[in-house]
Amino acid sequence: MPRDLMRRPPLRVSALPPNQVSMYPGEPRMVLCPGCQRWLKPHDGGLRRHMVAADGRDMCAESGRRVWFDLTAAEWLISLDVAAREAGQRRGSRIRRKASPPVAPPVFRLAGAR
Repeated sequence: MPRDLMRRPPLRVSALPPNQVSMYPGEPRMVLCPGCQRWLKPHDGGLRRHMVAADGRDMCAESGRRVWFDLTAAEWLISLDVAAREAGQRRGSRIRRKASPPVAPPVFRLAGAR
């Protein structure tokens, strides 16, 4: 597999949303592939060759792309916590139901009103 050193810039973990990276202590580091949305473990600093579909016909365009882990696990955990708090603030705390519209009278009653 040829390495993609010149054509595309490397994926920087600091530029990705924190929910697209997994850097928990004691677990292998994982990245969500931007091409096919699969979780992959970078090998030798890059994404391994992988297929888009299960039939194995089409290779993902992001195969061979470099990944730079320019954050520590502690910095990533802090950014993940901040993002989770921000998302929690966007969600409403209470469900507000609107009044249902009035029910139309049956057709047989409309005809008798004439």
